[in-house]
Amino acid sequence: MAEAINHRPLSKAEFTTVRDYLLVTAMYENGSRPGPIENAKMSRFKQAEYTKSKDRWTIIVDEHKTMRHQGPAEITMVKRLYGYTKLYVQHVRPCFVASGKEHLFIKDDGHAFCKGTIGRRVAEVFKRAGVRRDVRVTATKIRKLFSSSAAEMSPTKKRATNMHMRHNETTADSNYVLKLNTNQASTAHQLMRSIINESDQPDQGNSSSKAPKRPREPDSSDSSSADDYENLPLKTVLDKAAEKEDDEPTSVENLSSQLDAGDKVVVESVFKKYIESGKLLTRHDARSKMWADPYLRRYVVKKEKVKKICDYLRYKTNHVRQLMHVPEEGDEQSKVATLSTRSRRQWDANATRAIEEHFSRFPKMPARSSMLKFFEEDPVLSHVLKSEGPNRCYEKVKNLFKKRSQQE
Repeated sequence: MAEAINHRPLSKAEFTTVRDYLLVTAMYENGSRPGPIENAKMSRFKQAEYTKSKDRWTIIVDEHKTMRHQGPAEITMVKRLYGYTKLYVQHVRPCFVASGKEHLFIKDDGHAFCKGTIGRRVAEVFKRAGVRRDVRVTATKIRKLFSSSAAEMSPTKKRATNMHMRHNETTADSNYVLKLNTNQASTAHQLMRSIINESDQPDQGNSSSKAPKRPREPDSSDSSSADDYENLPLKTVLDKAAEKEDDEPTSVENLSSQLDAGDKVVVESVFKKYIESGKLLTRHDARSKMWADPYLRRYVVKKEKVKKICDYLRYKTNHVRQLMHVPEEGDEQSKVATLSTRSRRQWDANATRAIEEHFSRFPKMPARSSMLKFFEEDPVLSHVLKSEGPNRCYEKVKNLFKKRSQQE
């Protein structure tokens, strides 16, 4: 660059090095697609706006992929990069540009890049620089990096990042969020492996390789193991309780768009303050809150599931609005999963159903400490425990097993 300022003509290789450094730096610092860099014009560069509070320059680009829906794109540069680009415009570009060409970044023959080819410069520059030799660094990979990081930010920061990258949040969540895609793939892989293992299970008659289902009426062998059930470690208890779960289609049903009792319990817990205050949320705000909860996060990219959650949330909120019921501030005794009637708080039907489904696999009630730890570690029952407290949860499970023994 200094040689050009001193009026020494640059070679084509030197020109390419200067140009690639500027366009690739601008591209990866903005998480931009190649299009805005490819279509940046000289007229817009001369109209660049300076933001004093941030000490940055912004260039508007009128032509890019999502212009119709997202509006013009912005290329923002720190003062140092903008100064280098200005020197490039004044001293380097004029020596190579063809007559009448308005593109900011040009090829060494003076003409604009062919559409869809400028992105190759990113991979070439990172390769020459020796950065991440194990992968091919592209503009798309850089955008995935920004989108994955933005997914863990606050809704305001996430929205600002997505807006600057000129794609909506649905696009970011569906195509760019790496961690979410990884979690979905792991869930599907676990489900598919269970299907294969079940189909490959050899038929060995009375062999004990596959544990039989627990009959409704306990026999002598069941009672002997049940006596020691309370003294087993929690992990062993959970493993035994999960034997029946492998033969049930609950994991498949959870992939549907319908809400089960567990889904409703978590929704009511996560959106507690909004339901109690009667505040209706937009779908965007609801999805932002869903991101904060590990249980609901897996549903964010499923449009039908998000719609069902928003519909249920709207139903619960409108019910509160119709009753004109607003909880008193500081009332720590109000619980999201319960309704108050007379002097006794009744259990919510969804919370009751969730507890019954989870403990139906236990042949005998576990010890209090083991039971409460099971509540803490379960993604659904943890919300019930937080809402109702350990004493009410313990009494609820104790009454459940008492009622079951009476029926038997």
